[in-house]
Amino acid sequence: MKHSSENELNALSSGLIGIMGVSLLIIPTRLHMFDMDTSIWVSVVQGIFAYAASISLQIISILQVPQKRIFFIQSAAVFFLFVFFGVFLLAGCFIEAVIFLLIAIMQLTLLTPLKERFSQLDLLKISFILINLFSGIYLAVSGNQYALVNIAPYKIPLVIGFIGSAFLGITTLFLPKLKINIMFSRTQAIPWLIWCAIFTPSLSAANVIAPALLSISILFEGLLPWNKLSVKSNNVLAQRVIMTTSTLEMAALIFLSALLIIIDNSSHAGSNTFITARDAAFLFFAVISTLIYYVTFTVIMTINGLIAELTEEDQDKSDQPDEANGIHWNKRLARYIKPFMYKQEKVQFRLNAQTDQISSLTHQLKSEKKRNTQLILLMELSQQLENQLDQPVASQLTVNTLERALNCSLVCIFIHETDEKEFMLLAAAGSQTMLMPSGFRQSSSAGVIGRAVRQRKTQIINDIRTDADYIRFENESNLSAVIIPLISNGHVNGAIVFNSEKVNAFSSIDIGLAEAVAAELTRAWERSSYHHRLMNLVQAGSQLSAMVEPETTAREVASIAREILQARFTFVQIQLGQERNFTQSASSGEAPRLLESLENSVGSESLIQLAFHAVQPFRVRDVRKYTSRAHLSIDYAGLRSMLAIPIRWHRMSIGTILAFGKQNEVFSMRTINPLQNSLPFRRQAHLKVHGYSRSYADLCGQHPCFTA
Repeated sequence: MKHSSENELNALSSGLIGIMGVSLLIIPTRLHMFDMDTSIWVSVVQGIFAYAASISLQIISILQVPQKRIFFIQSAAVFFLFVFFGVFLLAGCFIEAVIFLLIAIMQLTLLTPLKERFSQLDLLKISFILINLFSGIYLAVSGNQYALVNIAPYKIPLVIGFIGSAFLGITTLFLPKLKINIMFSRTQAIPWLIWCAIFTPSLSAANVIAPALLSISILFEGLLPWNKLSVKSNNVLAQRVIMTTSTLEMAALIFLSALLIIIDNSSHAGSNTFITARDAAFLFFAVISTLIYYVTFTVIMTINGLIAELTEEDQDKSDQPDEANGIHWNKRLARYIKPFMYKQEKVQFRLNAQTDQISSLTHQLKSEKKRNTQLILLMELSQQLENQLDQPVASQLTVNTLERALNCSLVCIFIHETDEKEFMLLAAAGSQTMLMPSGFRQSSSAGVIGRAVRQRKTQIINDIRTDADYIRFENESNLSAVIIPLISNGHVNGAIVFNSEKVNAFSSIDIGLAEAVAAELTRAWERSSYHHRLMNLVQAGSQLSAMVEPETTAREVASIAREILQARFTFVQIQLGQERNFTQSASSGEAPRLLESLENSVGSESLIQLAFHAVQPFRVRDVRKYTSRAHLSIDYAGLRSMLAIPIRWHRMSIGTILAFGKQNEVFSMRTINPLQNSLPFRRQAHLKVHGYSRSYADLCGQHPCFTA
């Protein structure tokens, strides 16, 4: 059964029980079913509890209450329906008793597992059909006298009306798509309206109450907008309105009933007036109750409409026929909702627009201030790094700047030691610096730093708890991290790692700034290394000026070349004498197999002669693949790259320098000319061998020094 039909069945049951309860309390004499001298307190107690059950049944149709409470209230309603069925049956009101009996049976069905079995049936319509059918059959077989009223003139029309309207109702069940089904359903109320007109002059409430409520239910079936009356669990205002209204109504009924009992007991004079004090009290209570219900329904529907509009949750979840039935109610509600919504539409629109604008400007202002501060710090760092600073000093300045610019909890710079295949901590800053162990080292293939080395790109970790590669320090509370590798000429020289105790702490702007700082630090390291090698070259020139023995000089040149070129192994060969028939060789570095192949192998002569007669230096990326190095043997793969530098004097080649294996990198030709032209000394260092006096400055000026 549809939820709206179940609510309407509850409403009909509530109306029957409630009106009977009010009648027992205020106009019990109009029921003509009790001996008021002996059962006044029985009727009072029964009326109070019946009306309480009626109010409770109405509340569960609107509010969301626990299932156990619903079961208890519906059970109480079924109980009172059967009680009133027995009362009417004993009083001889068989038609009214049929109404109570069939409604009680339908309510009982809702409490049993039969509810699921009959879920596709409309029990309310079936109730109307069965009540009309059984009423017509009873009138057809009964006499002309009914409850002290002669119904002989109306009997045949009533029988035809009841049975005929019942068959029209059956038609609506079997042919649900007929356009006139609504009219067929409404015709079932006609015989009940006639019935009320017949018994109203007798002032017998027992014969009018149930038929009147039944006819109203038939006429208004499907018209009440239950979806608008339903109160959600979070609608505290509507709940309090309902509970307050119910309490006031119950209190007013009990007060009027007690007052009337006192008046009846204190009155000794009889009254022959048409309307007694009890009749007036009943009419007063009926009018007040009607007004209370109207106000309550209007308030609830207005509140629900406002909440739906304000939360933008008013979605069309009903079918098209339900929308058509609710048009009338929507028009009436528009008068109540329009003042609120008119103000809300304008004010809310302006508030939303201003809020969005303020949020956007605030976010933009914060971003600009942060960006401005970061740029100022970056400029200051760039100016500081322009000076010739050692790697530890430049690194410490860098981590201090990043810690201030990015509001980091920890910033670290690691230097890459290729031979040990490790990263060593060089500088750190931040509130968690004490977490870093002294002299901390990490394998270059482990952790997120190792991943950055392998991928050659920045690693962004928004939540380190989800990254299995991240290596945490003891008691570390950081939640996000960024790792930027320091790359120069394709090789990793180190890494910058900065952390924060917040998740998703670093934006793309922050990471871009950090990458710019990393590039500036890399250039500072290059300048520092370049300056350091130049200073070493100047010092070496002053030392060579005092040397006169060829063997010592050649060995010193090999050592200086290895240091300046940052090579793993260097080999020097110089031809001496006027006829250049004497050769002096020397080497620097540990490569015994390579040294032996260069000194003893005949096949290596082609490579040395090629370098000897070269006009410009040249580079071999991998000597293992070079065709001119027959039988040249290297000790390990790190010696595979080679740089050949001819030693020329007066445009004549007098020797060569072979450098193998650039430390941490490969030999690059890009900075040869600038470095060669930047040699700071031209001081004479005479090397007297067999009558020749040569300028060491000229000799060294003809070969370049190499860097990455």
